[in-house]
Formats: sequence, C-alpha cells, structure tokens
Amino acid sequence: MFIDLRDREGVTQLVFDPEFDQAAHEIAGSLRAEWCIGVTGEVRSRGTKVNDKMTTGTVEVWVKGIEVFSKAETPPFAIEDDVDTNDTLRLKYRYLDLRRPKLQKNLMTRRRSRRPRATSSARTASSRSRRRSWSSTRQAARGTFSSRRGSTRAASTHSPSRRRSSSSC
Repeated sequence: MFIDLRDREGVTQLVFDPEFDQAAHEIAGSLRAEWCIGVTGEVRSRGTKVNDKMTTGTVEVWVKGIEVFSKAETPPFAIEDDVDTNDTLRLKYRYLDLRRPKLQKNLMTRRRSRRPRATSSARTASSRSRRRSWSSTRQAARGTFSSRRGSTRAASTHSPSRRRSSSSC
C-alpha cells in the first residue's frame, strides 16, 4: 500500500508492506485524506523507479510504526495547486486553501524576506533606546536641545507658568 505524505517541504511516498510491519499496514488501511500522522521507518532509494513528478521521487519511506495524531473530515476540495474550484468555496475554507503548495511557497518566501528586516529593525530600535538612556545630560534633563538654528525647548504637558528655569539641574 502506498500513501503520499505531505508536509511543508513537499510530498514523500510512504510504503506500507504487511511483511515489513503488519500493524502499520492495518492502520494504513483506515487512513483518510488530511489526517495528521507521524511515521517511523527506513528511507530507501527507489533505484531505477524514480518518480520525476515529486521532488523526493528518488526515495520512499518503508513504515515501521505509525501514530494518528488527529483525524479530519474529507475536505470539500483537493488541496493541490492546479485544482478547478469555485473561488467562493476556496475563500470559505481559506485555512484549507492556504495549505496548497503554491501558497505555502509564497508564505515561506514572504517570511524569509521579512525576517532580515525585522531583526535589523529590532537592532536599530534597541540601539535607539540605549542612546536615549545614555543621554542623561543637563540639557536632556531640562528638555533643552541645541541645534544649528539655536536652542529650542522640548514640548511639555505642563503649563509654562509651572515650569522652573534653573541652571542647577
């Protein structure tokens, strides 16, 4: 018995042979589409029987053990790239549509492209906050900053009549 196992890296073919493991073969007979399973087994070369349609077509997994993590109902449409499905149905079940390989690839590319910017932004923000905490000068304490055009006073929530001007700060 052969089953295609899909994960975020692609599809791998599983082989359930009753002579290799009888218990795994019996469980495999009851499996349905979109069930979440875990398998243990041996990765073997397919030899001359390479499947060019699959990225993992040079190997197959001979299953020794299987565990069903969760069962699922049969989805309303096949989770494949070139599927002809009504857009309304796909949008209703968007969480299933996002499992399609093309959309998974788009999500992973987006994640990889945003990751360096996010870490760079985090580093920049943390260095800015460090700079702010280090600027404990008299001018920073009083809220007075000098610029090329002259001295300006920082905005304050207090009224001007309550503000004290002292050089001993």
